[in-house]
Amino acid sequence: MRNMAISGRYITNAMLIPSMLVVLLLGMLFSILNATAISEQEAEKIFNKHCSICHNGVTAVDFNKLLEKLRDWTSKYSDIDTAVKQEYGAENYDALMKEMKRMTPTISDEEFKKLYDFFKNYFEKMRQAKPLQPTATITLTVVQTVTKTSPVYAHATLTIKEGAPGETVKLISTASLVSVAIIAIAIILLVYRIKTLRVR
Repeated sequence: MRNMAISGRYITNAMLIPSMLVVLLLGMLFSILNATAISEQEAEKIFNKHCSICHNGVTAVDFNKLLEKLRDWTSKYSDIDTAVKQEYGAENYDALMKEMKRMTPTISDEEFKKLYDFFKNYFEKMRQAKPLQPTATITLTVVQTVTKTSPVYAHATLTIKEGAPGETVKLISTASLVSVAIIAIAIILLVYRIKTLRVR
């Protein structure tokens, strides 16, 4: 019995060692990940130290306004690359940040990497907390042709789209389409009536 108890204890210890190693490795990985992430206060400190020459609230937005802009983007764009392309015309976020680094020779590679990751992670964090709000775009084009020998010709082109920029556009509901179509027809009839009166 004693030998069985000792053997059982050895087996238990042997099973615990791999588990402890896994926990230790996970702890080390978590520490490494936390070491690369910085707080908003630290990001602001680095930003003000190297970027405030231009980002002073006059020449360009300051740190707090930049965060506000990022929060605003999350309601319009699905990812930061699309946001940067639409707002600044840059190819993507990486290209924009590399250009910012080129214009900021005083910032170290380590500090730049911290800001780079901070702004990107901040956008993702805010986007997850704030779902995209769909936007609707309605375009109505009316073309009119009037001659003395021919009746008035009016043509309306109606485009109705819904969706955030950069995403697949969806048509709005049939009920809304009918409502807008009625308005479009009313406008065409009004234009026709006005032109007819002028011809007379």
